[in-house]
Amino acid sequence: MAALLIAGALLSCNKVNPDPQPGPAPVESDGDGNLAYQILVYSFCDSNGDGIGDFNGIASKLDYLHDMGVTALWLSPVHPASSYHGYDVIDYEALNSEYGSESDFKNLLSKAKAKGISIYLDFVLNHSSRDCQWFKEALKGPDSPYFEYYSLSLDPQKDIAEGRIPMISREGSNGYVASQWFTASSTSAGKQRVKFTLDWDSKTLLAEQVSEIVNEGEQNSGKYLYYGNAEMAEFYSTGSSVYTLSLDFESSWGLLVRSSSTSWDAGTKWGASSSAGAMAWGKPFSLNSTDAKDILPPGTVAYKYHSHFETASFADLNYGPASTCEQSPAFQAVAAAADKWINMGVDGLRLDAVKHIYHSATSDENPTFLKKYYDHCNATYKARGGEGEFFMVCEAWDSYTVTAKYYAGTPSCFNFNFWDLLSNRINNGKGNDFAAECVKVRQENAKYRKDFIDAPKLSNHDQDRTGEVLGKDLAKK
Repeated sequence: MAALLIAGALLSCNKVNPDPQPGPAPVESDGDGNLAYQILVYSFCDSNGDGIGDFNGIASKLDYLHDMGVTALWLSPVHPASSYHGYDVIDYEALNSEYGSESDFKNLLSKAKAKGISIYLDFVLNHSSRDCQWFKEALKGPDSPYFEYYSLSLDPQKDIAEGRIPMISREGSNGYVASQWFTASSTSAGKQRVKFTLDWDSKTLLAEQVSEIVNEGEQNSGKYLYYGNAEMAEFYSTGSSVYTLSLDFESSWGLLVRSSSTSWDAGTKWGASSSAGAMAWGKPFSLNSTDAKDILPPGTVAYKYHSHFETASFADLNYGPASTCEQSPAFQAVAAAADKWINMGVDGLRLDAVKHIYHSATSDENPTFLKKYYDHCNATYKARGGEGEFFMVCEAWDSYTVTAKYYAGTPSCFNFNFWDLLSNRINNGKGNDFAAECVKVRQENAKYRKDFIDAPKLSNHDQDRTGEVLGKDLAKK
């Protein structure tokens, strides 16, 4: 069984030809292993001087990587995303323009292939960004073709208990967890022309639909409407404690009133109480600066969406029951996205956080999902004329007794146990049981897949650097 070794910091399992010369020593492969190297694209190599790493920068370093024995590059997320790290994807079928164009990416694929280096993409299937167009469209309600892409609910606790959210178990710690649910308002109404009236004495806000935008008085009130994508509009003052503001209003999450344009300190943010958060047309809404929850504009619906990582910017995708997940529109969408990159020349995927896709890490649901996804990608790869089998490595960060069963669905899983064991034994000067412990992992994996591809690794982007863990002690190398 071939072993793929993936590392954020380089580690070679091949035979190295000792070379006293400076620079990386040529690596002589014994044919029993391959070496993949994780690249954070934005920090690896900048080719155009804008301070951001890019595809052309990677292409310029292929000789260097080849000389180190690298046979594959795992690129951390390359899609447009809401955060610098890329794990909240906005568009699965596009590339982050800061990294280069599709032409630049194709050039990297071509040059890497000429060097015998495969390119693997990091793919995030547990969740998309809340800024993803799929999510924005889903919030338009049940009539939207995207509504089923996400786990949306008006009452998630009840829906989970009654089995209406198949991604989440009904029982135990895998069931309803309040901190994993966030609110997003329906945008079905779209942009509306609204006049807001703020009575600062009574601390109430009133909303009315209007046909024209008319604002009178001075825009120096020191009171602000906060909404949309961090938009802030100042109310107009007429010399009393009542302020008005007319504008074309649209917001995917709601609104707040702020009494400062620069501070978010306690007492400067005014919203809803924890028990009431929706406005009605023409009815004063009481503002609260203690709870200051998001206020839902009139005519909107407050959906709850799930985020396993308790991060509001992540919206978990919904694939329906694992047994029929391939029929879900979300599965078909992320499969079509993978098809684009595979047909372009990508030879593998690294799947992020796979044990959280279905929310029972020890059930058979995630392996079932992964097998269906792998089979689809492998079929696309073979139709393209790819050699051998498509490569897919899954991140299931857990003990090997848990991750082994994921081999029922995927050819490879990261072996987190390897680095934990290796670093412990090196730091403690003990290695007499190292081989035996590694064999245990392989034996457990083989129960689920005879031709499994082990993926032992050093530290990655989620962990302390290898050098730090080993105390930067060269004697431990």
